[in-house]
Amino acid sequence: MIMKLLVYAFLAGVCLRSISYGIWTWQKQNRLGAVMVFLVALAVLAVPVFVSLTKR
Repeated sequence: MIMKLLVYAFLAGVCLRSISYGIWTWQKQNRLGAVMVFLVALAVLAVPVFVSLTKR
C-alpha cells in the first residue's frame, strides 16, 4: 500500500511538471504542442490508475 502511494505521488509530480511545461508552451504560442503535452500528462496519471483499478 505504501509503495503504491509513493508511485502515485511520483506520477503526480511528473504530471504537474508536464502541465507546467504545457502552460509555458501555450504561452509561447505553440498551441498544438501544449495540447499534446497536456494529453500526455493526463495519460501519465490515467493509465496506472485504470490498470490498478481493473487489476484483481
